[in-house]
Amino acid sequence: MILSGKKVRVLTGALMVFESIPFTRTEKRKLSRAEERCLDRIFDEVMSVAEAEYTEIGAGPDDEGDYMVKVKKRLTVSLSREFTTEELKLATEAAAACIAEFGDDKSINVYFGGYEYGIVPADFRKLLADLKSEKATE
Repeated sequence: MILSGKKVRVLTGALMVFESIPFTRTEKRKLSRAEERCLDRIFDEVMSVAEAEYTEIGAGPDDEGDYMVKVKKRLTVSLSREFTTEELKLATEAAAACIAEFGDDKSINVYFGGYEYGIVPADFRKLLADLKSEKATE
C-alpha cells in the first residue's frame, strides 16, 4: 500500500487510538497481547520509515525551521508498506472503529498530530476503503 504523508498520520493515529484511547461513544473489544504487539509493530515500522523520510527532506524532529513548513514537507512523503493478513485485519478494524467512534467529529485532529495536518473524518473512510482493497503479503 502506498501511504501518503497524510495517510501515514491517519493510519498511525488510528492504530494508537484503537489500542490506547478509551472510546466514549462506542464499545471496542479488548485486544489480546499478541494483537497489541502487532499494532505496535505496524506503528513503529511506519513511523520509523516516515521519520527517516522527514529527516531526509529537512522536516525531522531535530531539524530547525518553521513548524508549519516542516508539516507541509511531511505531507509530501510517500511510503510503501505491505501488510500481513493479521496486520491488515487489525489495521482495517482500527480504521473502522475510529469511524464508528468519531463519526463526523471535526475535532479528531487532536489525536492525529494537530489541526495543521488537516485530517478530516473522510480520511478515515478513504483509509478503510484502501485497507479493504489491499492484498496481504502472506
